[in-house]
Amino acid sequence: MGQKLYGMASGTIVGFDNDEPNKPGVKVETQNVGGNYFKISHGDIVAKYSHMQKGSLNPELLTIGASVAKGQFLGLVGNSGNSGGPYLHLHKTKKTDGGFRPLLFENGYVIGTKNYEEPYSNVNWSTLKKQGIPGFAGDKSLIYPGRKHPYCKYSKNLKQIGKHGIPESKYQAEVDKITTCGFYPYWIDAYDVKGKTFFNVIFRPGTGAAWKTRHGMSSNGYQKRFDKFKKAGYRLTLVDSYISKGKVRGHLDKITRAFDSHIS
Repeated sequence: MGQKLYGMASGTIVGFDNDEPNKPGVKVETQNVGGNYFKISHGDIVAKYSHMQKGSLNPELLTIGASVAKGQFLGLVGNSGNSGGPYLHLHKTKKTDGGFRPLLFENGYVIGTKNYEEPYSNVNWSTLKKQGIPGFAGDKSLIYPGRKHPYCKYSKNLKQIGKHGIPESKYQAEVDKITTCGFYPYWIDAYDVKGKTFFNVIFRPGTGAAWKTRHGMSSNGYQKRFDKFKKAGYRLTLVDSYISKGKVRGHLDKITRAFDSHIS
């Protein structure tokens, strides 16, 4: 409630309402189901920003035909109109036929609610890169705006993170959990105890360099990945071999020569 809303693109005001009453968090049918809103023409689409607080709409824009700049303040999140709580309903239609047009997000993450039972319970959020929200069959979606992954629970102020005795079956999940927070596997060792394989690994904060890491490879698989990454401009920083279920397996880490985020 009260969060500031901004125009997602430049455009022109084609409709608004600033006089619908604010109400408590209950769903009430009203004549104007969108409550207080701005309807803005953005190029070939029209977007409606609904359910804002009464009297909070930017007075500079309360004229049909007024120009809106990308990022310009519009108003405050409210609970006016047909809503059960404070939120923004953003609706986009094509100008030509009034049909639905997907809303594209420049950044953020999305995941199905069935995969997220409690905070920090699932690392597998999907990144939104100028695309619409993907559908999850028979399930609602959770959206997390911003560029920081919502799963991370390790402070980026840490100098390094050390883990030891990780069972082979849980190793990839541990890597995903920690690298999501901006760390990368600096040193890795695997060993066998009575036929079971375990990993020791040290993670350090990322330097901005692109990196690749692979494990569980046969000799042929190792050579193919080595050649592929080398051709892409990576250099080998760590290689290790170990026994997994009676067979020799390999691990490798590679990092870009230039130590930046671009593959040279």
